[in-house]
Amino acid sequence: MKILWFTNTPSLGAVRFGHTSIGGGWIESLENELKKVPQLQLGIAFHVTDNAVEPYSLNKTTYFPIAKPKIKSNIKRIIDGWDHNRTINETYLTPYLNVIKTFEPDVIHVFGTENEFGLVSSIISIP
Repeated sequence: MKILWFTNTPSLGAVRFGHTSIGGGWIESLENELKKVPQLQLGIAFHVTDNAVEPYSLNKTTYFPIAKPKIKSNIKRIIDGWDHNRTINETYLTPYLNVIKTFEPDVIHVFGTENEFGLVSSIISIP
């Protein structure tokens, strides 16, 4: 079974960026537990501010960094965070769909609602 996570953190893949953790310790713990299941393949998609990061694998997990420019204006960040009529940003739709097409998951799990990840559910048929 292939499971794809969309999350705000690279989880255990943070070591690729020279970090032991970037927060979301419970996500890291869950990843550690899932790695113990032999028939499971895990993919983790997350945002990065660097456009040059390619997908990579560590241990049994494939990581999919998705470039997202950092919002420099605090006012813009607040407005975006409070916009309850959100539609998926076309800038991210294509990379999200590319990750899904590349990994071909059986199930997709979205951690958190702070980003647009969950909005892709309206245009795909994967549970």
